[in-house]
This record gives sequence, structure tokens and C-alpha cells, in this order.
Amino acid sequence: MDHPGDMADGFLTLADAADRLGLSRLKLREAIAKGVIAARRDNEGRWRVDLTSPPPDVRQATAAIPADPAALMSALFDEIEELGQDLAQSQETTARLTALAGTQADMIDRLTALVESRTSERDRLGQIAGQALTAAEDAETRAAHLQFTADRALALAERLQPRLAVEIVSVDSAQVYRGMDIGTAKPSAEERARVPHHGLDLIEPGESYSAARFVADAQRTIAQVRARGALPLVVGGTMLYVKALREGLDEMPAADTALRAQLDARAAAEGWPALHAELARVDPASAARLQPSDAQRIQRALEVHALSGRPLSSFHRRVEAGDGTAPQRLPLVSLEPQSRAWLHERIAQRFDAMLQAGLLDEVRRLRARGDLHLALPSMRCVGYRQAWLALDSGSTAALRETGIAATRQLAKRQLTWLRGMADRLAIAADAADAAQQLHGQVLRLLEADRARG
Repeated sequence: MDHPGDMADGFLTLADAADRLGLSRLKLREAIAKGVIAARRDNEGRWRVDLTSPPPDVRQATAAIPADPAALMSALFDEIEELGQDLAQSQETTARLTALAGTQADMIDRLTALVESRTSERDRLGQIAGQALTAAEDAETRAAHLQFTADRALALAERLQPRLAVEIVSVDSAQVYRGMDIGTAKPSAEERARVPHHGLDLIEPGESYSAARFVADAQRTIAQVRARGALPLVVGGTMLYVKALREGLDEMPAADTALRAQLDARAAAEGWPALHAELARVDPASAARLQPSDAQRIQRALEVHALSGRPLSSFHRRVEAGDGTAPQRLPLVSLEPQSRAWLHERIAQRFDAMLQAGLLDEVRRLRARGDLHLALPSMRCVGYRQAWLALDSGSTAALRETGIAATRQLAKRQLTWLRGMADRLAIAADAADAAQQLHGQVLRLLEADRARG
């Protein structure tokens, strides 16, 4: 959904500019990428086109653009993602209007469940947790769950250490991979020596890791840390894992290599948007929370439905206590930035630091292994995917822009998920005393737990 008021007069939305110039939106995006037409992004990251001085013959100018498959593919992905956002906003608006009308109770129930599912089931919220922080303590296991960047986790752990021993358990789906250190903001060897860390470097980038495996690993590690008389701080930004630990997760079918190969072949012939449309028919809740270009998750959702006859969304529910992934209701503290400018500045600083630390060289080493590709979950992590595509294209000039844009989208989805958790206690992440507030809140939770015995 476009927001014409976000820019000054003279700038048009992509849709309006395309209509005025007689071009498709995709062709217009390609012209912008090549500098034929001037444009800039608004404060929500959407393109706004400057037509105050367009080329005299726009069609001739755009037709002269040399073929660039990488630029065209990037423009196509941008277009699909923005259309997906517009669709998601339209679906949310439809749900609200239907609820207000109050004419069909059954439809209201279904749409409400869909919105709740979209809010609570978002995943792949990686290491950009410095913009959206959560902390919680498990009253039964006396483990605190926190979600933020490694430096914040380390600072809090060291601040708590004079009162009690602390060990950090990662809940980050990217930090489980060996050889992926810079782009995941993995703590250094020196930092790990100061505070013990768990859940890092568990598997190779060519392997897969699941929420069910995380819950089993995390519960086992938490028990071991407690047996040593220490406090486990479960730290990270993968919200599906947080949900699984707090609410439980049904056991889902294991990956089927042959079935995935069939889905990949279909996608090559029909395109992932076509498979997304198929998913919308069999699992509308999962389709509503996924972009049409999200190949990895569309494939998994279709795979689960084919193997079990059940939609993937039906597995994302609380399970009864007594099995290996029994839910544990955890208090939740959320640090949420109030200023969008502050959030965007932090994201840019963070990505710049990764580039300076050698992110491109890290991705080059991963590519040189010969066993990795973009369809793997590890290589679809934010930062790694953009660097891989830049190396494929032969130019890294746009890497900073694409990496920061992808990170902004990731942070936006993360905040949406957090705001859907009605039981959270919110603290402004950009407040001057945010760290002190967080420390005090965790101490209060610990004291409350001791008082309960």
C-alpha cells in the first residue's frame, strides 16, 4: 500500500509513475536501478519517483538499457516483496472491516485466527536484535530468556555475575552454523571466555536445524547449567524458537529429499509465486505470513502438508505438558525502539561494521567450499544472501544498500511479532537508561522467583 504523503510534491509512487510513463512497474524499477529515472526511498523504504525532469523519450531511454540479468532479478525480487507487503496490508485491512461489520461470525473467527497466526508464527528473525530486545525468566527452570545482540547479552551477564553465576544459551538459528561468524555477530573467543556460551557452531552450513531440535538442545543445556548452580540466559533473535520454547511445538514430518526435489523442479518451471498460490489453497494461514518469493518456507509448508495431510500452521500450537517439548509460560520483557530514525541508524551502523570486519571475504570462503548454494537455509540468512548475489553479479556496489534494506524488513517483522505478544512488558530500547531498566526488570523477576520458592 503506497503512502503518497511520505514525500514532498513532485515525487510519485511507483504505481502512479509507471501509469504516467506508460511503463510496467518492473521496467520502471530497472530504469531506476540504471539511473535513467531519478528516485529515492521514503522513510518506510519504498521508492518514490522524481518526474520533475524525466527523459524526453522515456520509452527510447529505457529500451536502450543494456541487458543485466542480475539487476533485473533484483528488481523482480523487490517488486514481489513490495506486492507481498501490499497484499499483507490489504488482508489486515479486510480482516478489520469484516470484524467491524459483524455480519458473519464464522468469517470473523477465521480471519482473527489468521491474524493471530501471522503475528505469532513469524520466524527467521536473526541477529538484528539490537533493535528489538526481549527478556524473560522461566519460573520453573529459573532460566532467563533474552533476545538481543551478543554485546548486550554479554554486558547483562557480566552485570549479573557478582550476584550469581551466568551462562548464555543462544537461540539464534544463524549462529548454529560453523564458519558463519561475522554476518551472525557471533561472540568472539575472548567474550566466550568471559561468559560461557552454548548453542553456537553446532552444524555445518550445508545441514539443517529445526525448532524441535532447538527445544531439545536448549532444554538439555538449561538443565546442565542449572545443575552447575548457574543461571541460564537464553539469548537470541529467532522468534519461532522462542515460541516453541514458551508454547511447545508439535512434532512435524522430517525433511523429504525426493519431495523437495520435486518442488524445486516445479518452481523452476512455474515459479515460486505459483507454488505460493497453491499453498494459499491448502494452508492459508502459512501463505498469509510468507512472501511469494520465500522459496525456503513455501517449500517446507507444502512439504509438511504433502507428508502429513495437515497445514504447517496447525503444528504451531501449544502441546500438552509431559512430552519432550512441554510448553513453559515465561514472563516476557520487550525492548522496542520508539524512534524509527534511531532504529535505522543502528541497523546501518551494524551492517557497516560487518562489512568492515570482512563479511564479503567470509562469504567468498563459504562459496569456495563448493557444497553450498542459495537455496540452503544458511545462505538465505540476511547479509549472506545479499553478499552472495552481489558476488554472483560481479559488482558489490549495491551490497550496502540491499543489505541494510533487508535488515530493515527483518527488524520490522521482528517488531510486529513482539507487539503481538500481549503479555510482554515493553521498555523503550532507545531510552537513555534502557540497559538499567532491563537489568532491574531481570533482577525483579529473579527476586519474584525466589519468593515463590
